[in-house]
Amino acid sequence: MFTMQSTLLVGQYDWDESRLPKLEFAERIDAFWASFPDKNCAGLAVYGDRRNSAELAYFSHLVPKLQDAVILLPRNGKARVLVGGGKNAMPTAARQTWVEIEALGDLAKSLSQWAAELKGKVAFVGDEYLRGPAHKGVAEALDSREQSAQAATTVRGLMQRKRPREIAAVRDAIVALKAVAAALADAQRSGSGVTDAIVTAEHAAHALGVQEVRTLFSIDGGKTLRPFISPSADKVAALQAYIAVRHEGYWADGHVALSASSHAVLAKAAEALKALLPMVKPGARCADLARAAVEGIHPYGEHPVSAGSAGNGIGLFLDEAPTLAPGSQALIESGGIYSLRVGASDGGLGHGIASAMVLVNANGNEVLWSSV
Repeated sequence: MFTMQSTLLVGQYDWDESRLPKLEFAERIDAFWASFPDKNCAGLAVYGDRRNSAELAYFSHLVPKLQDAVILLPRNGKARVLVGGGKNAMPTAARQTWVEIEALGDLAKSLSQWAAELKGKVAFVGDEYLRGPAHKGVAEALDSREQSAQAATTVRGLMQRKRPREIAAVRDAIVALKAVAAALADAQRSGSGVTDAIVTAEHAAHALGVQEVRTLFSIDGGKTLRPFISPSADKVAALQAYIAVRHEGYWADGHVALSASSHAVLAKAAEALKALLPMVKPGARCADLARAAVEGIHPYGEHPVSAGSAGNGIGLFLDEAPTLAPGSQALIESGGIYSLRVGASDGGLGHGIASAMVLVNANGNEVLWSSV
């Protein structure tokens, strides 16, 4: 799900070594070099900014709050993190990562100097997050397009198969997701207006120490979802909402439908989701799952929000690959965590979305959270 991003990242982003020790990151780095097909590549640089930090966080735990950062991972040697923002940004960044940090000047120049020190090619992950001149400068400085594409594929493949500590982090995020959903339901039942209900729910997440919480909600009976833009005291009989929370870098998300009485369209979406869950297992085709979701809501049509996709992977990315879309060639993998959603609409006043999160294992899957 795409949502508006927080203007300021104010949650708890400091590195907790007891939860994600240095050994965890060392094993991730070793796994990358063992999997990377280009054995002659001398180093890997992974870039991130406040909007796009998943790959950077995978190796460093760092989520830049204002400006950009890059971790430098030599095949043999000590990792370094370069952080933008000047001296004032250094103390905050230092608390967020296990790696020693330095100030980042010109990104292209820094990478060129590092490649010269290594006397070899440097692969770069995160080039799609760069803007204009910076993108061109890095490409010219490294001249490693093929290695960079291979590196990005390798990193994201590793990220899709969750390690035990990553699964634990997602479980913690799900605890917060449940708390937000419960707070939202309580506020809805108490007669709160839409704004007050959403704010109450978000406060529940922050009370648990999450890094970030995002919400979308409906004021038209579940037909559309919107972000918080301006206060609204309106009370709605049926509240459809989307909630996403990030804890230790890892996301949990889901759709909740709150209504005093159920209706046929929402019930059909819930029924289709329940039928879909056992099908999510290793080797299942994402395209088949997407088609099953559509077939499951017949005779209703797809909800505008979930049309064309029955879900996606989730982790450090809120919208991680693969997407469960009709045209996808991807397969479900053991070790992956997936956010599933089935939405239905009767084209009139009836709309509803049901969702779940599952951890796929060798025997099928474990339902981590479900709205039904």
